[in-house]
Formats: sequence, structure tokens, C-alpha cells
Amino acid sequence: MSFSSMLDNIDGNGQPLELDVGLIDEDPNQPRVDFDVEELKDLANSIKERGVKSAISVRTNPSQSGRYIINHGARRLRASIIAGKDTIPANIDDDYSFADQIVENVQRADLTPQELAKAVEKLENDGLKKGEIATRLGKSNAWVSQYSRLNKLPAVIAEAFESGKISDVTVANELAKIYENHPDDVQEVINNEQEIGRSDIKNLKSFLNSELVEGNS
Repeated sequence: MSFSSMLDNIDGNGQPLELDVGLIDEDPNQPRVDFDVEELKDLANSIKERGVKSAISVRTNPSQSGRYIINHGARRLRASIIAGKDTIPANIDDDYSFADQIVENVQRADLTPQELAKAVEKLENDGLKKGEIATRLGKSNAWVSQYSRLNKLPAVIAEAFESGKISDVTVANELAKIYENHPDDVQEVINNEQEIGRSDIKNLKSFLNSELVEGNS
């Protein structure tokens, strides 16, 4: 952020601007899409009592003069609206990017694996190579590849992942590899287990290896 931009973010008393909540639009490309209703209600109650203690970040809306798009703080904005607040403290940062949004949410542990996978997919669709994505997000190439593969899961595994039956990214990707040669066995595991973890992958691999040994004996 430039020095002039920083000055735009504060009022005469050196505080963040108070922006009308009605002038702030949520970003349709925001990587976080899952907001817990009860958590929002709890936050709204806190805001009613104590106000918003940490300013949100917004950027000017390039297509609508006088309006803003949220960079981060969508949860605080939603809760403020529930609390009946007319304004919210905000800093204006027009240099904020989609990658910055991902980093912000990753640092706050706000994104689910599914949301991270879709965010990586969007960056790839924007033309970025995996190495470039890794650099922007401060992650390893292996991390990016792992989440990228989640967007190409076989339908049966993708469904189990979306439903929460599989919550471990490594488990989902390992199961996808096994599925290539043993789809029926993977389907059986998914049908029989309420939650699939790494121990289930280990047991499945052991079973398949024993089957292979018996078939060659």
C-alpha cells in the first residue's frame, strides 16, 4: 500500500474510515463460501455490545462509483448487518488480490479443503503455473499440487469428500490413486465406512497387496 493510499484509510483522528454497510458488496470470487449461521449470530451479539474491534479491508468498486468490494472481513460485515449496524470500520486497499484473500483466510484457518481446492483451481484458470501459485500463497509446490488434484477426483470420491465422509486431503488423493485400478474396492470402503481416515487407506492397501500375492502364488 502506498503512503497516499494509507492516508485515504484514516479519518482526521487517525482512525479507520466508517463506511456505510450498504455501500459494501461482497466479492463473488471470495474463496470462503461457508459461513456458520450460529457463529454469525454470536458475533453479531458481540458487535452489539462492543462494536467491531478490527477494521475490515475493502477496495473501490471499479464498475460502480462510490461503492466498495470487500477484501477480507465478510464475516464481520455480515454480523454487523445482523446486529443492525449502519456503518463498519474499514481500510481501503486497492492493491488487494484474489491470492491475498486466500492467504488471509489460510492464516485465519477459515477455508475448508474444498474451498482451498476451488481457490487453487481459479488461480490455475487465471493462467498461473503451480510454482507461481505456490509463491503467491507462501506454500510448497507439493501443497498446490495436492489441492489441485482435489478438483479432479472421481465422482464417487468427490461426493464423499464434499459430504465430509473424507476430510483428509491426503486420504482423498490416495483413494483416487487406488480407484484407478480398483474402483469396486474403493466403492465398498466408501459404502461401509462412516468416516474414512488414513488407517482405512493403509488397511485397503494391505488387502490389495495380499490379493496380489495370492493371485501370483
